[in-house]
Amino acid sequence: MATLQSAVKVLIVGAGVSGLALAQILRKHGIDFEIFERDDGKSSQGWTLDLTQASPNQASGHPDSLAFINGRTHDLIGVYGSDTSGRPMVMIDRNSLRRILSKGLNVQYRKYLSSYEVDQSGVQAIFQDGTMARGSILVGADGSRSRVRSQLLYPFQAVTSKAVILNGEVELTQSEYEPILRLGNNGVLFGEPGLKGAMFIGEWLDVGKALFHWTCAWLDGDPEQNHAWSEMASREELHGKAVQLTVHLPSYLADAVKRTGPAGMQKPPIKLVETVLKVDRLPDGPVTILGDAAHSMVPFRGMGANTAVLDACDLAQHIIQGIGDGRETSAILRAYEEQMIPRGRTKVLESRADAESDSNFDVSGGRLERMKGEQR
Repeated sequence: MATLQSAVKVLIVGAGVSGLALAQILRKHGIDFEIFERDDGKSSQGWTLDLTQASPNQASGHPDSLAFINGRTHDLIGVYGSDTSGRPMVMIDRNSLRRILSKGLNVQYRKYLSSYEVDQSGVQAIFQDGTMARGSILVGADGSRSRVRSQLLYPFQAVTSKAVILNGEVELTQSEYEPILRLGNNGVLFGEPGLKGAMFIGEWLDVGKALFHWTCAWLDGDPEQNHAWSEMASREELHGKAVQLTVHLPSYLADAVKRTGPAGMQKPPIKLVETVLKVDRLPDGPVTILGDAAHSMVPFRGMGANTAVLDACDLAQHIIQGIGDGRETSAILRAYEEQMIPRGRTKVLESRADAESDSNFDVSGGRLERMKGEQR
């Protein structure tokens, strides 16, 4: 069985949050790696910034915070943020976080994994363009429809969430966005039986204008039929459905959805899938997974990216310690998985429970419960 040596090389398939975080830790510790991404990189390149600059509230100096409201009664359930929880909180979307984590990395784009082969000396990744890469460890950080996972755990498949998502973005004037930001400095989450959603500020535009992103997820009727409809629907139909779902919400939310118009709708909408691994460790060998490849979840607890980064930290720590101890590669990866898999499974199931719950309090995704517990 192969052991980890100082000449170890890690192949990372996927340049999402988890893959990039792992690459940065390996880079800091001088461990050789290559990182591959199937996309063309256009959405991940460009300007970079620090985490402290990533929040849209950085310029104003306001602490990041979220308000939670009852969608039916319009009552404020609570507010969670740096100034209420006692913990630093920075809100940043995934694309911005990917740009931050990409800094200093040589990501190889347009590399779609076809398969991998394992032998006594390591693992070889084979890409659809005919190129290959060889390493000591292969890490699948390639998302909820992971190619690495599909080979490693065949015939396992992630399941489609019952929650059907509609997304849009809209430019609001100061008088239109002030009621939202008066409740939470970053925006509002709303919930009621069968409907969860959010409206967040994305960026400040010209004086008196801001770009907002919103999401609503509904659970009603046959999820498969609803998903099929959302994939085929026109932007006009998607917008009409969103208006119908949100018409009873507070006017500052309902009107913003109306103002979005068909042009502001995302098409096709995001299709959420959930990955619940049924094992606590993966097959022996030099291959493992992390992030959404191991535990993709619905976003109602806000734990997806946080859990993915924790995976990267844990895996890197095991690799670093394994190099120092000269331990067997498979033993190192299995020890990491015994931490990662149960933790990820718990987060997936908690997020699912929040999505399907009829409790308005669950719209906070556990944030308000945690805050109250810490303040006792």
